[in-house]
Amino acid sequence: MLLLMPVLLLIVLGVCWFAPALEVRLFGQPLFQWMDGNFVQRNALVAGIALGFALIPLIFSLAEDALFNVPARLSQGSLALGATPWQTLWHVVLPSASAGICRTDAEFWPRRWRNHDCVDGNGQYAH
Repeated sequence: MLLLMPVLLLIVLGVCWFAPALEVRLFGQPLFQWMDGNFVQRNALVAGIALGFALIPLIFSLAEDALFNVPARLSQGSLALGATPWQTLWHVVLPSASAGICRTDAEFWPRRWRNHDCVDGNGQYAH
C-alpha cells in the first residue's frame, strides 16, 4: 500500500501539470472560456466532494460485509500454520473476499451516477 502512494502522487501531479495543455489542445481554449465563462468550477467540486462523502458509508459497509463473510476456519487455519495476522489478511482473507469487494464496486458506481442527476425546480431532471 505504501509503495503505491508515490505512484498515485505522481499521477495526480502529472494530471494537474498536463490538464491545461490538454484543454487547449482539445477545445482550442481553456475549458471555462469554452463554456462561455458562466461555469463556476467550485460548485461542481463541492457537489462532487459532498456526494463522495455521502457514499463512503455505503462502500464501507458493503466491503466490511464481504470481509467478515470469509469463513473463520480459513483465517484460523492460516494463523495455526504460523502465518502472521498481516500475512493472513493479505494472502487468505482479501483473496477470499475479493469477489464481494468487486461486487461492492459494481454496486457503488450505478448508485453514484444515479445520485449525480440533478432535479430542477419543476421536478424535472436537468442532465
